[in-house]
Amino acid sequence: MASLSPVVLALVFANLCMPTCAYHFLILGGDGGGSHYYDATAIGKELVYRGNNVTVLVSDMYAKSVSKGEDSQLFNFVIYKSLVTEDQFQNVLANQVETGMRGDMVSMIKNIALAEILFYKQCRSILIDDPVIDLLHSEKFDLIIGDFWYICVGLVAQLLETPFALLTPTAVSMSMQSQINVCPTNPAYIPELVSGLDTKLSFFGRVSNTLILSLNSIANRRMLHRYDQLKVDLNIKPQISTYDALSEAELFFVNTNFVFDFPRPLMPHVVPVGGLTTKPSLPLKEVNISKINLT
Repeated sequence: MASLSPVVLALVFANLCMPTCAYHFLILGGDGGGSHYYDATAIGKELVYRGNNVTVLVSDMYAKSVSKGEDSQLFNFVIYKSLVTEDQFQNVLANQVETGMRGDMVSMIKNIALAEILFYKQCRSILIDDPVIDLLHSEKFDLIIGDFWYICVGLVAQLLETPFALLTPTAVSMSMQSQINVCPTNPAYIPELVSGLDTKLSFFGRVSNTLILSLNSIANRRMLHRYDQLKVDLNIKPQISTYDALSEAELFFVNTNFVFDFPRPLMPHVVPVGGLTTKPSLPLKEVNISKINLT
């Protein structure tokens, strides 16, 4: 599947002009580190290899690492001042893993709420950083590519008045994603990703799945409402909700494969691109078995 992504990107972002012509892309794929960042920059690398210009927006938490990393020669980096520290994010992530291993659902819900607050603060960090916004305005990007879980992508796109595409690093079967990209979601045979159910649903399984879908939808709307207030405070098209702003995405790239997802219909603008970060395997090192102590 690693070969699928370049093919899809070549079809979507094909240069129809002379070789000297290049498009200018802005990537919002997290703060500058982590799995979401690597997914988004995998697309950025393919775009650079095809002769385009790519700018990546990252937090000052990762300014040093990205400037010295392997991507430093490929991308232009714009650094914004963060209202959140790296330790805060790492603590939330560590707590999420710990509570998940324990199966402590109450603590997991509380931790998710804390993560949502941190993401909201990061979004505000970007939007109130006037020098950064002015610089992004002056670049006149052709397209923004953003991670779906960073809700701020929709707000930045509206502020810059630039079309955008969303990348989802998880399966299609998520209530919030399905609602925003208008993929039909039938709880009678499409289990919610976090429900623990499979496609062979009994009557009670369908009832349970419907309740989970309803609760998730309410929670998603509640989370987005916080960004609605931010749009009003900063006068970023306040008449359009954050939900509707995200729905305006031109394309939805989903880093998954039909083998790993539940059967479901897909809309034409939802494109599976499984294998974004996969690479050819490296040869194994030769090991002298006679020197290994097996006792």
